[in-house]
Amino acid sequence: MSTHPNVMPWFTPAEWSKTIAICEDPDTMFASYEIWLRAANETAKKSESDSVTVHKVYVDADKLTAYARRNNRPLNSDTRVIYAMDVFLGAA
Repeated sequence: MSTHPNVMPWFTPAEWSKTIAICEDPDTMFASYEIWLRAANETAKKSESDSVTVHKVYVDADKLTAYARRNNRPLNSDTRVIYAMDVFLGAA
């Protein structure tokens, strides 16, 4: 049986703090790392199935910033997801 990847941007506490400080949409990242982590884990668990594998791609805020600049993208949730997918695919 083949599985389909579901790529999620993932953060350490330090990178979450750096990312929330530079992003245009900090309100989409929750009030604290602990709240974000709880919600992200719930989303990952709900997304996982026999045919879907969740891949947590750790975000480095400096690399995310460089990626956004290089690709002329805003620093927002869409870019975080696209960045994570490109990192997963080896294209970032």
